[in-house]
Amino acid sequence: MRRCGWVLLAAGAWACVGSDGGPQVFQGDIAKNGGDGQMGTVATVLPTPLSVIVREPGGAPAAGVTVRWSVETGGGTIPATSTTDAAGLTSAALTLGQASGPQAVTARLDGATGSPVAFTATALPGPATSLAR
Repeated sequence: MRRCGWVLLAAGAWACVGSDGGPQVFQGDIAKNGGDGQMGTVATVLPTPLSVIVREPGGAPAAGVTVRWSVETGGGTIPATSTTDAAGLTSAALTLGQASGPQAVTARLDGATGSPVAFTATALPGPATSLAR
């Protein structure tokens, strides 16, 4: 496994990269924190963001860790990444897809125990826009 080292970027920001310059491989764990199992109308944002908690190997919250989000089924949208806060928490708002039915999203953190974290939601049909005779 790669160890994480901090590098000062040209823009003045710090980034965590592997000891060989490759991507970060996290050695702690990631777990679901909230937002799973919601229902909402098609093409709307769910009321509660999907959230995960990331912890260091000893159990302490891991701040500044980037989590990757992806929609697996349902055609919704979600930000590609989010970063953990001082409590090790991060979240992302899911906009449901255009079709009613099940939706699935994953949160990934390379190398972390518990990754990927799976979330589900259900998109319900919207209100009728016209009446047919």
